[in-house]
Amino acid sequence: MTKNNIQQEGGRDYKRRYARLAALQLLYSFEISKKPLEDVIKVFKEEYVDNDDYFYIFDYVHEDVREKKLIDTLLMENIVRGTVHNMKEINSKINDILTDEWKMDRVEIVLLNILRLAIYELLFEESIPSAVTISEYVYLSHVYYEEKEPAFINRILDQVKCD
Repeated sequence: MTKNNIQQEGGRDYKRRYARLAALQLLYSFEISKKPLEDVIKVFKEEYVDNDDYFYIFDYVHEDVREKKLIDTLLMENIVRGTVHNMKEINSKINDILTDEWKMDRVEIVLLNILRLAIYELLFEESIPSAVTISEYVYLSHVYYEEKEPAFINRILDQVKCD
């Protein structure tokens, strides 16, 4: 498959879905590295994205397997940069929605970063319909979690959409 071909599964283009998955992994790398964002993006792309915009998804079950997926690298970079740039406002929004008994410091980092990326898109990417954003990030949460966490993501994002 070449870069110009549209990657499809079941007749649907998934470049943007895989860009969101890559963005989640990139944001996680940024969070744990404590390095400047542009340095992390550069290293991440060198390690996981080839010159044809294929993202290599590491299979944690079969440690020597990497699956190639065509992604929208511009979307990946834009949503991570936007999320980091607007992190204070996004975190404040999350804290406002969470209850007093359940604050951000109790939310696991991957779950929190799914929320951050999704809330960035809901608040700042007006060209993407909110229903699409919510659906994509709930789907993404199913990659890492069972039913409870995706339901939590859906509930929080619905509240952000309604505010």
